[in-house]
Amino acid sequence: MAEEYVRRTAVTRLDVSDEQRQLLEATIDAYRDGCQIATDMAWPDTKSKSDVQPLAYDSIREDTELGSQHAILATHQTAEAITGCHERRSKGLKVSKPNFTAPTITYDTRTMTLFEDNSVSLSTVEGRVRCPLVLPQNDDGYQWQFLNDERWELTESTLTARDGAY
Repeated sequence: MAEEYVRRTAVTRLDVSDEQRQLLEATIDAYRDGCQIATDMAWPDTKSKSDVQPLAYDSIREDTELGSQHAILATHQTAEAITGCHERRSKGLKVSKPNFTAPTITYDTRTMTLFEDNSVSLSTVEGRVRCPLVLPQNDDGYQWQFLNDERWELTESTLTARDGAY
């Protein structure tokens, strides 16, 4: 019998230098552009990841500085947004084409690595940056239960820029 998949979120911050901040901002901007390119190409008819990726991948790679995996992740996020619109429409709700404006980017195991020293390496438009996680000094901070327990694995992360912090 397969184990049940449980998703948990551990909110952390990154300690970034000014140079890293610029690279992360540029990457977030390119990702947002990639999602919008995919949306403009796929809306309103395309409904699944397997439809959006072949439709928009090449254009995202040509028109942004995103690496291959982030271009794929942008098509997946676009497909999820369009699918959500179709679900709302099927319930009789009014929907419009998604518009990607949030300062966020999705990372997965190919674009992010967590190290034992509690730093993380993130893909950017110009290679990788390695930043320390800002964690509670005490062992009782809730993040530690995920970082120190081998039953949990890092699979995906959303990086959000908010007031100069990540």
